Amino acid sequence: MFGKLRFFRSMSYQTKLLTVTLFLSLFPVLLLGYASSYLSVRSVQEEVDNNHRIILEQIEYQLNAFLSDLKVSTLQISEDLIVRDSFLAGISHSAFRPTMSMIDTLKKYRSVTRIPFGVTLLYPNHRQAYSTQTGLSGIDARYYSSIMKVIDPGYMGITIISPYTYENQKDLLILKPVSIENAIDGIVVLHVDITKFYEYLRRIDIGSTVVLVVDGQGRIVLSPHAEEIGARLSSTSSLYAYWTSPEATSGISELRGEKYSVTSFKSDQNAWTYVAMTPSRELNAKAWKMERLTWTMVAVIVAVWGCIAFVGYLRMYSPIRRISMKLTPVAGTKKDSVRIIDSYVSDMLETNQRLSGQLLEQLPLMQESVILQLLHDNLSESELLERMKQLDMAFQGEWFFTGIVEIDSLHEFMQMYKQKDRTSMLNELQAMLRGVFEANYTCITVNPQPGRIAFIVLTGRTDTATEEAIGAIGSEIRRKTREQFKFTVTAAIAPPVRYLHEIGRSYQLAQEYLGFRHLLGSDVTITRKDVVQSDRIQPADRITAKWYKRILTSMSEGDIALAEKQFNQMFAALPGHLPDFRMIKGILTYFLEEIDQLVCDVQGLTLQDLLGWNPYTELYQQNSLGSAHKWFANRFFPTIKQHIDRMTKDKSRRIADETLKYIHEHYDQDFSLQQLAGEFGVSSSQLSRFFKQAMNVNFVDYVVHFRISKAKEWLVYTEMSIKEISDKLRYTTSQNFTRVFKQITGVPPGKYRNDYRLHGGQPVKKEEEEEDKDLQ
Repeated sequence: MFGKLRFFRSMSYQTKLLTVTLFLSLFPVLLLGYASSYLSVRSVQEEVDNNHRIILEQIEYQLNAFLSDLKVSTLQISEDLIVRDSFLAGISHSAFRPTMSMIDTLKKYRSVTRIPFGVTLLYPNHRQAYSTQTGLSGIDARYYSSIMKVIDPGYMGITIISPYTYENQKDLLILKPVSIENAIDGIVVLHVDITKFYEYLRRIDIGSTVVLVVDGQGRIVLSPHAEEIGARLSSTSSLYAYWTSPEATSGISELRGEKYSVTSFKSDQNAWTYVAMTPSRELNAKAWKMERLTWTMVAVIVAVWGCIAFVGYLRMYSPIRRISMKLTPVAGTKKDSVRIIDSYVSDMLETNQRLSGQLLEQLPLMQESVILQLLHDNLSESELLERMKQLDMAFQGEWFFTGIVEIDSLHEFMQMYKQKDRTSMLNELQAMLRGVFEANYTCITVNPQPGRIAFIVLTGRTDTATEEAIGAIGSEIRRKTREQFKFTVTAAIAPPVRYLHEIGRSYQLAQEYLGFRHLLGSDVTITRKDVVQSDRIQPADRITAKWYKRILTSMSEGDIALAEKQFNQMFAALPGHLPDFRMIKGILTYFLEEIDQLVCDVQGLTLQDLLGWNPYTELYQQNSLGSAHKWFANRFFPTIKQHIDRMTKDKSRRIADETLKYIHEHYDQDFSLQQLAGEFGVSSSQLSRFFKQAMNVNFVDYVVHFRISKAKEWLVYTEMSIKEISDKLRYTTSQNFTRVFKQITGVPPGKYRNDYRLHGGQPVKKEEEEEDKDLQ
């Protein structure tokens, strides 16, 4: 071993490099190839097991569904009053009509099931048996006596008997004793041809997989080979262990001289064992193909990596030079490689410094983003502290005043200045605001939306004097704004809060204070004191809030006439609470802003875009209460009405068509006018009006008449009972349905059906007439 190490040490650097490179390149590939080959074989077996289990679960589910349907049919027949009366009366000439009723009843049950079956009724008290297959016989015929022996008088449940349990018994039997007056007055026996399950099994695309179903007694219930059905598993059979030991869920077994991969499980519902088998030769062939494909890929990868390793060997005989060639654009120079690396590191440090500078430039924007999230309460306190720590932000203060400075005439400001000028002026206003506050306090500002500056002032204490000082600074900011710019601002300052997570709530309160601007006028400072002490705010605010809601609702519903009437009522009430026309003009301006927002939400347009002229400018030009009212009556509302009428006409027709389609498709479901109105995004009164205009009938009458028309169709062309029709048409009771039907058609539904069939229906078939004669 040491000799080999000395040999390796004596090798040249280039040879060592080639050897190590090839080993490190190829050994992992070979190891991966071996692991992939092993895992591919394992995956084939796991895939087969999973496919087996899926197939078995599907077959179990289907068989259980079949058996469940059959059990339901058995219970229905055993509980049928006609059948129970037949058990008591027996089958005789004197009981002809009950017998015929029983036969018709059995026909009915057999006709409505998806699984064909025969029915045998055993009459222990009369020693009779009636079968839909063989007719009337004695109870000792066929295997009926064997059935009587296995019936436990104390057990009234359902019993399933596998095929070939008794001699000449090829069908699957489902038994249900019936007790009426005695321990057992009758037995209902359903016969199911097991070949129906066999045909279902053959229709399932499972390839060469073989599926067996074995019952609790070891008898094969289902097999692709019909001759195996009914045979018992021999204890010498390789499948015997899968039946006796359900925990042995998978393995290899030999059957008919061929090896199979076997998967099995026992059903919890009926103790049947489900077995799936796939020939091992197919698995081996599939695994061999995967191994061959895996090793082919490994060979290709080995070849590629061998080439790469060899090329690397040729290029890496001088590592330092190779690195230096990668670091410099001039290859093959005689410049010192260490200096090349040093130059590269210096360039990298310079780039790092440049990136750090760019990060510092972006830092204010990132800090501003955190402040915006703080104002909108989008961060928890822990998240906020973490972000502040990352961005080196520190709020040094025990109390926080949150406020807003907003331009009063924002629309005029937006139209008067270009985007670049607006941004510059707002930046100057923000700098001026910080300068005024920071003479005595620490202040943080941010632009949450156009024309608005939010600020947070940090103080060491809070008292009445501090609040008054902050309010006075707000007034100072307004004064300087008037002097330096061609517009005015309103300042709203919320009460102080103690903790960072309360700043969001404080900012919301400042926004609410700002909403009083339309009452207090523009170019004012609004604080808690102004809101609480103002006697004129509360009554006027209640009036405007009440009328704003009514007017906007009417306009959203397209009723401009009602909206104008409500506006006139609000206009008449305002002078009694706000005698100053400047305050009333502020309320009217705010009213226009609410309508502007409604138009934007519905149409995606501004109010100016909709009207074609600036309503704010024209309102500002009004200098008296009368001229303002005349402007709304003669200029504003007529123009709005023209646009709303044009849009409402198209919308009403479309909604009426959609409502009609909904009624025709969902007449058998519960729905209401309010529900459809919510579905189409309109009010119930709007929907009612749209439908009446389009159909010349109201919504409720149309729905009732349409449902009655469907009832007529079903009464004539189907055998549905009146109760089934009333339930399907969502009537609470059959009496209610009958009452409505008679109101519309003039006759009850039963008479309607009889009259049609007497005068316009199809004649009774000849076979049915002869059967009626026999019964008579």
